[in-house]
Amino acid sequence: MLSEDSGGLTAMSSLVLRELKQQDEKAFFKAIEQTQATDPNFAHYYTKGMSFEQYLRVLASVKLGFEIPKDHVPASVLYAFVGDWIVGRLTMRYNLNDPMGHVAGHIGYIVVPEFRKRGYSLEMLKQGLEVAKRADMPKILLTCDANDEASKKTIERAGGQFENTYQDASLKVPKSRFWVDFNKLY
Repeated sequence: MLSEDSGGLTAMSSLVLRELKQQDEKAFFKAIEQTQATDPNFAHYYTKGMSFEQYLRVLASVKLGFEIPKDHVPASVLYAFVGDWIVGRLTMRYNLNDPMGHVAGHIGYIVVPEFRKRGYSLEMLKQGLEVAKRADMPKILLTCDANDEASKKTIERAGGQFENTYQDASLKVPKSRFWVDFNKLY
């Protein structure tokens, strides 16, 4: 059931985390429009002017590890839906290489700006952790900008335990690193 408050969806709505389907084209481009100014990397691997069909093919290739940038790893790019609306995106990396293991982690997520502060980030992360658990991943690395208190709280609410803060020359802002250990949580 969708509920509305001040013209938007509320956290009481049912969130579904899944891969894009052909019928999601309109919702996808709406989310791109809503995020382009503040979050230009919202749609991983999408480039301006790419058709939706091309993007679906790219996502299928990325999931299998084909045609990905040298420093990337195979990943599932999942979108968070509430009804027909895309409220966020989650990237699940099943393995990490050197750069991803320091700065990106196993799960990265972002909420469309107009849907922030409604509980979607925590729900997306919880569902992402369930995906990881079903994939038999015993420990999950989560990172966020060290100055992002809201993300830190979300990660901690989902069971993340702070490990350290990482900084290198490639980062404008240090990264806070957290681990979710399923052997300790469940």
